[in-house]
Amino acid sequence: MRAGYTAIIGESFSEIFLGNSAVLGLPCFTADHETIEKLQSLVEKAPETTIDANIETGAISAGPLKFTASMPTPLRDAFVQGKWDPTMMLMDKFDAVRSVAKTLPYVAGF
Repeated sequence: MRAGYTAIIGESFSEIFLGNSAVLGLPCFTADHETIEKLQSLVEKAPETTIDANIETGAISAGPLKFTASMPTPLRDAFVQGKWDPTMMLMDKFDAVRSVAKTLPYVAGF
C-alpha cells in the first residue's frame, strides 16, 4: 500500500495474507493461470498500463485486456459495505463494546 497499490490480482492467496490484506483495506482478486499470465505479459510490455478493478462486480480492465476476477464473497461484501476495518467498526460501537466487556468475567473480574 505504501507503494501506491490499491488492489492485488493473482492466482491464489494464503488465508493469512488475504485476511491481513483485507484488514489493511487492500482487496485481493483471483483469476485463472492463463489470465494472470496475460496480465503479467501486458504489464511487462507496457508498465504504464492502468489497471482498474471493480470490487462489486470483479470486472478488471487493463488496457485491451478485460476479464472477471473473484474474491471470497464475505470479503467482497465487507469492502462494498465499508466494513473491512474491524478496528474502526469496534471504535464506532465502542460504548457497546465497553458494555459487553463489563459482563465478561475475564475482563470485569471473577
